[in-house]
Amino acid sequence: MTKRRQFRYSEDVIRQTLTGEGAKSEELRTKGLLALWQYNPELNREYTSEQQKILGGFTTSYRTKEAGFMANLAAQLIDKGFLTDNQKTALTRRLPRYADQLTELANLDGTKLVPLVPPNADEARSVGNEPLWFEAQEGTDGPFTTPAVFFARSRSSVKVRFVLPITTGHSSHWIARKMITIRVPKDEDQLNPKKAFVKMPRWMATKYKLPEDQALPESQVMEATEGGSDIDLT
Repeated sequence: MTKRRQFRYSEDVIRQTLTGEGAKSEELRTKGLLALWQYNPELNREYTSEQQKILGGFTTSYRTKEAGFMANLAAQLIDKGFLTDNQKTALTRRLPRYADQLTELANLDGTKLVPLVPPNADEARSVGNEPLWFEAQEGTDGPFTTPAVFFARSRSSVKVRFVLPITTGHSSHWIARKMITIRVPKDEDQLNPKKAFVKMPRWMATKYKLPEDQALPESQVMEATEGGSDIDLT
């Protein structure tokens, strides 16, 4: 008579822990979220076919309707080291649906991937808030010539025409005026400058896909704008 395999961890216990309160349950939800991402070969290129063979072909997957949401939660945790309270609530509601996959992973034999460890949230925030300078220039979009920066009528936002010579040539974005500093060279028209320099936090540059290697040293910006000034956005 063949003996039934005895699992070290049961699905019921894991499901109950995923829905529980306290530090232990929150820690398991964090680990579970990262594991679902890490063992999904469509998202994690390091989970190779060779590694999958070692673990008997095990892979994870998200439910179709929430795949993007779950992947974004994992990406935020990997990148920034934290989730908001609302995101944690949503994770508590959704993650138990994946208890079967997490139970199978917990009971797998073979060498597993080294678990992902999210960065320290405070350090990640500090890095994300570091300022970066980018150049903006006047240019032609179709039949129209647009200035380096263009203010909305309400002046609550400004459109910046970033110079990206290594990629597409330029990238234009509407940005809340309170989030950035705009500095122009001497003798530039502050309302319609042909050239300007924009300072923003690193996380915003990432959001708008501005290559960090094209950011300028502050000393270079100050030299290029000697005798100029910051644009008054009030």
